[in-house]
Amino acid sequence: MSTPVHVIPRRGVETARYLHAAPTVAALFYPVALVAFYSGGRMVHDASTWETWLSGWIVTLGGAILAYGVPAISFWIIHVLGREPAPSRAQIRARRLAHLAFASPPLFTAVGVILYLLHSGTDYIVWALFWIPISLAAIIGPDVRPVAASGPESRTGPPWLRIAHGYSALAILVIFLAPHIANHLTAIWSTEFHKAVMNILRLIYRASLIQTALVGLFLFQITGGMALLWRKIATPNGFIGSLQTASGAYLAAFVTSHLMAVFVLGRWAMQIDTNWDFATGAPTGLMGDPWNVRLVPHYSLAVFLLFSHLACGLRAVLLSHDVAEKGAKGIARTVIALGGIAALVIISAMLGLHAVAR
Repeated sequence: MSTPVHVIPRRGVETARYLHAAPTVAALFYPVALVAFYSGGRMVHDASTWETWLSGWIVTLGGAILAYGVPAISFWIIHVLGREPAPSRAQIRARRLAHLAFASPPLFTAVGVILYLLHSGTDYIVWALFWIPISLAAIIGPDVRPVAASGPESRTGPPWLRIAHGYSALAILVIFLAPHIANHLTAIWSTEFHKAVMNILRLIYRASLIQTALVGLFLFQITGGMALLWRKIATPNGFIGSLQTASGAYLAAFVTSHLMAVFVLGRWAMQIDTNWDFATGAPTGLMGDPWNVRLVPHYSLAVFLLFSHLACGLRAVLLSHDVAEKGAKGIARTVIALGGIAALVIISAMLGLHAVAR
């Protein structure tokens, strides 16, 4: 007796492949959204009438919605495809490309850093040359064959790697990330207070051995995390699973970009102190320069997604220790909400909002 084969209508295949290409096409136009975001900010800054001021704010908000819309659209596709119980090869490929598009903010920043080091201002052109063929590949030639079934370890990665990834993350969190994020939160009070706290904390995490160990841990997180991510993308999961993989992809791109910016661009090429002024693009600021404006979504999403990624991992740990699903989910939601608040406070400070003026 032969097994019936489910044939997808041609129109459904055509619709699906164009829908699956939405994240890569959106990523292609990400720099255009940043141009609108920056242009609106300049209109607000230079406004001499309320009409110009209002128009500037409309353009600014529109540009911000478009810029943040790229990861939003990408995450929607990631989540939709993640709910497929038996994904095809085309769906898994589309989901992987959606993860790449989700990381557009740090990827575009990394491209900018590399080309700045090469004394080239062609980052918009390079970005287009990168995403145009990827977008075409996402549309052309869908492979609707199902992926062969595999064991749980091949889908999620070896247990030792998952455990090492978790312990490495915990070490980074305790030694560096927790005090570093807390330090950035102090900037909402004043930049001077932020710098004073940073100078104290640097005595610890900039000590030669500790800094070398931290860089090594970050590199392990990137390489090990990407190995886990590649397998997990092909595994059906719900909202939390999609958030974990998407945030992991973003953070891998962000850490890579940030390490290049700090160690190569700041310390080696420019030979300057990579402090708050460096992070906020002083003296022009994040909204005062067409290059710097890319750092607004770059940083704000990084903080939010860091908390989100930690929340997803914490939920899994709690469930493995027999904590009720409702309780574990509630704790994860609380951590994610705190991440949203922290991101808003930090990016507000980076944009120049402080309780104490200079």
